[in-house]
Amino acid sequence: MGRQTRRALLASTAALVGAGAGCTGLRHALEGSDGTPTAERDGPPPTDSPTESGPDSLTLEAVEPPLATEGAEPRTVTVYPESMALALRRAARIEGTYRSHGPAFVYAPEPFWTRYRTVRLTGPDAGSTPQGVYEMAADGGIRYELLVGADRLEDDPPAAQVSGLEGARRELALAAIRNEGPRVYPETELGEWVRTEWFDNRWEHDGTVYRGKEVQQTDAAFFSQQVWATVQLRETRADPQVVFELRAPGDEVRDVLGPVFDEWSKDEPTTGMDDPPAAVVEYLRDVDLLATHTTVFRPRLEELL
Repeated sequence: MGRQTRRALLASTAALVGAGAGCTGLRHALEGSDGTPTAERDGPPPTDSPTESGPDSLTLEAVEPPLATEGAEPRTVTVYPESMALALRRAARIEGTYRSHGPAFVYAPEPFWTRYRTVRLTGPDAGSTPQGVYEMAADGGIRYELLVGADRLEDDPPAAQVSGLEGARRELALAAIRNEGPRVYPETELGEWVRTEWFDNRWEHDGTVYRGKEVQQTDAAFFSQQVWATVQLRETRADPQVVFELRAPGDEVRDVLGPVFDEWSKDEPTTGMDDPPAAVVEYLRDVDLLATHTTVFRPRLEELL
């Protein structure tokens, strides 16, 4: 026998209940206490039917992030993480760089969306979501405190002068040279300078040349479930590579989908759940692709046969 749907089971149950009622109370079903046929007096009896419900299952299948080729229509990706949507909204409204961080659903998260160079932003609420195409300069990665250090070099190659640095940059450079273990988060202004200028470059202090480095920390990145990003957006007339739909799912949807994302593993292509609540069905009904910080999923709402 094939697998039954929830609706088929409910329909069978309703039919059996109706048949039992007919056998035990046939006379009462056909005529009233005065002998008048019930159908003539009250009209036809009501028909019991099982209550219709939503799809039987939700499947989320991890897919390759879409990237429109020249002349092709870009795919629409609905943004799930609140921190990602907020970063895109804020970056579209300011002149400089917006810096953000937030939770991810995997260890050592690497954001996929920073690869795009032109994006269209859209959403149901034009008042809160900037509408248009933007040139995007974004960077991101696993969020943990970088441990900053420096290696002394034996030769004397050309190097920038630590004395030429000011403020927090100079203090951090001196602490790194003295092996004092300064730390900085990568998405901050100081962290960005450390990643792009201090690391792997040569610096001179009191006649000695050093190379800036990140001091490796056992498992610091591996066990992180935080992601960071820096984003700059500028309006452009170029064709977008992707459309990001910024549509908030609401607390009820987050309460349901959060554990589903937590269960997903990079080693497994799919995850999902049975009997998705109505709020989740409504949110995903017209969603083509759904994105977390690290992964793009294709949602499928199915009725099992």
